[in-house]
Amino acid sequence: QEKWPLYDPSLVEDRLVRIAVQVNGKLRGALLLAKDTPEEKAVEEARKIEKIRKYLEGKEIKKTVFVPSKIINFVTSQG
Repeated sequence: QEKWPLYDPSLVEDRLVRIAVQVNGKLRGALLLAKDTPEEKAVEEARKIEKIRKYLEGKEIKKTVFVPSKIINFVTSQG
């Protein structure tokens, strides 16, 4: 007779997370990345999204806000 399998929380934990990408506080896209993706890699991937590039084109990025596994927000000059 077999025993019930033991519960392993690591098996039910999500490995990928959806990260919202904002420009000046407005949602402009999303990324699906590994949960432990470092900030530099996440920002790099966000900047590759064509829709995001359109909003950043010709603007200076004054600040980048990164909340791990949640959001990336590019704060730009308005010009």
